[in-house]
Amino acid sequence: MRLSVIIPIYNTRKYLEECIESVLKCQFDDLLEIILVDDESPDGAGIICDEYEKKYNNIKVIHKKNEGLGKARNSGIKIAEGEYITFLDSDDLVKRYYFRDLINKISQENADICFAGGIISFKKNKEKISKFCIETKPYTTREDIIKLAPRIIGPSFKKDDELPGSACLGLYKRKFLLDNNIDFVSEREIISEDIWFNLECIAKAKKIIYTSDIGYIYRYNPASLSRNYYPKRFRKIVLFEKKLLEKCQKLELVDYYERVEMNFWRNFEKCINQEVRFNIRKSKFNIKKMCENEITCSFLEDLTKSKLINGFHHILLILLLKKKYRSTIYLLNIYNIIYKLIGGRR
Repeated sequence: MRLSVIIPIYNTRKYLEECIESVLKCQFDDLLEIILVDDESPDGAGIICDEYEKKYNNIKVIHKKNEGLGKARNSGIKIAEGEYITFLDSDDLVKRYYFRDLINKISQENADICFAGGIISFKKNKEKISKFCIETKPYTTREDIIKLAPRIIGPSFKKDDELPGSACLGLYKRKFLLDNNIDFVSEREIISEDIWFNLECIAKAKKIIYTSDIGYIYRYNPASLSRNYYPKRFRKIVLFEKKLLEKCQKLELVDYYERVEMNFWRNFEKCINQEVRFNIRKSKFNIKKMCENEITCSFLEDLTKSKLINGFHHILLILLLKKKYRSTIYLLNIYNIIYKLIGGRR
């Protein structure tokens, strides 16, 4: 078996068949297996999985109790037989050449990991290609590889050189993952489980290749959990940032602190915006409470030095630092109205 494509499934019945069909259409000379992990999906997606398993010999189905995306992916890794492993979200798609191109690159270079050079966003039947800011070449020295890890956390204060942290954009040698005991943490324990996974992978890899190949299609899904209100989100953000700092120190990374702060700002901004959008009555109290948190206080002051936080985002930051919470809520309301009018994407 050459490649195992692991697809965790939860509440995506609407998109699931299109997702699976996009993999089945891939141009692939060697054997490919598709592992569908039904994470106790309540919308009947598991029935579709079983129908595909009966129809195709190269499709395996796992039905498991609901434990979240990370645990679902781990279940797929355990039964995968492919020389290489990749991940696909069940509401996304791939171009028919995508896996073939990545397999060719990783096998030619005998690398532990191969990352795509960009992503295709799909919304309202329109595709938009985004290329990543990375030199497409093999990274072989320890010095070069370890410099990649902080860039998946976020940009620095001076330069937007962030690399994507999504595991869906990587192709991983299965033996490498198993030999190093690398798997996913549960997002119910720590958010941004993909960043956690890839930090571990990059820190332990001996050879990584970034390619110019782009073929993963991210579909805008308004039902995504990341776009819904979650009262405990801020608590999880703070826990993640604390553990992220500890992780970076443990892995002996350099140039990471500003990137952790930028990662925090992105998560924090979404968090307070969701308070305004979904919990307006308590939004002032909750935002004030968040800003009084020790992590928030230490990060916000530093973030004024960032050249990448500008325009609306800089005004928002200054209002928060000056404890102008009513003005913050007003500004976010205006921002959300304008965003909706122009058809913006969160």
